[in-house]
Amino acid sequence: YILLNIAIEPSIDPNFTQSPMIIDYVRIFQGENSTGLIKEIQSKFHVFPNPTKDVVTIRETHPSSSFNVKLFDLRGRLLLSTKNAEISLNGFAKGTYILKASSSFITEQFKILKN
Repeated sequence: YILLNIAIEPSIDPNFTQSPMIIDYVRIFQGENSTGLIKEIQSKFHVFPNPTKDVVTIRETHPSSSFNVKLFDLRGRLLLSTKNAEISLNGFAKGTYILKASSSFITEQFKILKN
């Protein structure tokens, strides 16, 4: 479960009824370790540049033998599936895409913006 805090300012219009809530990202932390400190979970993949004009590069922090990348539109339609670490977005319209990178037992999802 994820708990999201929604704070509303006291100066809100009394006629307000609803508005969309857009979440840019959610940061997930690992529970306390033996030192009692909370540490942020590190991503297995580094995706750059983002935003991009043409090419997105995916790097694994700890490379493995099995590597797969899938690119989806915002409707969830699969646009591209490859084992390449560089993806050309030439031919795709400007906008937001979802990139899923998989390696061994880990899959991570990233929002990609093409300018």
